Amino acid sequence: ELLAREEANLQSALEHWTSAREVAGALRLVAALGRFWMVRGKWRLGRRWLRTVLALEPDRTPDGPYVWALLWDGTIAAADGDVEPGRTTLERARTLSAQLGDRSGEARALNALGGLSYQVGALEDARARFQQSLQIYEELGDEWAVAAALNNLGSVAAAIGDGDSAVLFAERSLR
Repeated sequence: ELLAREEANLQSALEHWTSAREVAGALRLVAALGRFWMVRGKWRLGRRWLRTVLALEPDRTPDGPYVWALLWDGTIAAADGDVEPGRTTLERARTLSAQLGDRSGEARALNALGGLSYQVGALEDARARFQQSLQIYEELGDEWAVAAALNNLGSVAAAIGDGDSAVLFAERSLR
């Protein structure tokens, strides 16, 4: 709600930073706003800003905010039905996260790739990606993300007709 009330100010900040080519600030802001755009269904607005900011320095040495902006760009693209560009962006984000040693970013990319595979019916690939993300989230001790990955694995199990496993994953997710 607070972000929604401040949306005009956030837009102004993005306009300022992009016109001034202040990439670091713009990247931090679009990376932080990714979830807001996703949850609020502002996919086209989010993608426009993410792509604008990511294009400011195409040869930029990747850092955390750059990779998280990529993650949101790929996630929102996939949710918006732009599957292959979303997959390509998410794979790049996964690779860069691994290179940077950002295990959380790597797990986030794997989870998003699993969601994309689930969306297009590639259930075995979805399961593998969700399992990989779950392993990393467990290593990191990120309980919320562990619960989300378990829920995703339950959805895959239900989709392939393995009701017993679906229930077990759902119960673990709830715990």
